[in-house]
Amino acid sequence: MRRTLFRTAAAAALSVVATVAMAQYKWQSPDGGIVYSDLPPPPGVKLMADGRGHPVTESGEPALPFALKHASDRYPVTLYSVADCEPCDAGRRLLSERGIPFNERSLSSTSDIDAYKALGFPESSLPGVTVGSDRSTGFEATTWHRLLDAAGYPKSSMLPASYKRAAAQPLTPPPAQKVRVAVSDTPEGEAGEIRSAESSAAIDRYRQLMREAEAARDPSPRPDIRF
Repeated sequence: MRRTLFRTAAAAALSVVATVAMAQYKWQSPDGGIVYSDLPPPPGVKLMADGRGHPVTESGEPALPFALKHASDRYPVTLYSVADCEPCDAGRRLLSERGIPFNERSLSSTSDIDAYKALGFPESSLPGVTVGSDRSTGFEATTWHRLLDAAGYPKSSMLPASYKRAAAQPLTPPPAQKVRVAVSDTPEGEAGEIRSAESSAAIDRYRQLMREAEAARDPSPRPDIRF
């Protein structure tokens, strides 16, 4: 009888552990109980932790598991890419499938290429990846996995289900343009119409300056890039 009770208790405990392990959300119910679930809580309920017992961030999203956050804090990963680049897509896919939190910087101008070389990459060969202070150019899965292994990243994804990676950002943002607009104290009526026309002209000039600044970025770096 005791053995039967022990086995029943052990099975129940294992069932609870399995439920918690599979859950992605944790919250407190109105009656004070703790709820684990793979579904988000009802509206108005504040998350306590993710299903693995890790605290949530201020935004309510589950925090990264300790092993993943430890590696990410010490050896952050950045992917350098260009549009319409199959090796870049393959590198992005490898990082995503392994569950690596990474930033992506896109290259679309000569100033981006110059900044890329200034980071220590020997040539304008893409994609590029940095893991902490280590870097690699061109996509080679074995090399990328070796860098991630050395940095202590988990071999399989541990990212929370609700994790969302930020969109790629330009390596060098376009320079800001200064526009000076003069405002007159002329009375309303006909003068007001003049002021309106002047404001429209100033806005058109501002847009033209932005277009010129974007054109100056020279979005055609491909002759100097090798995949």
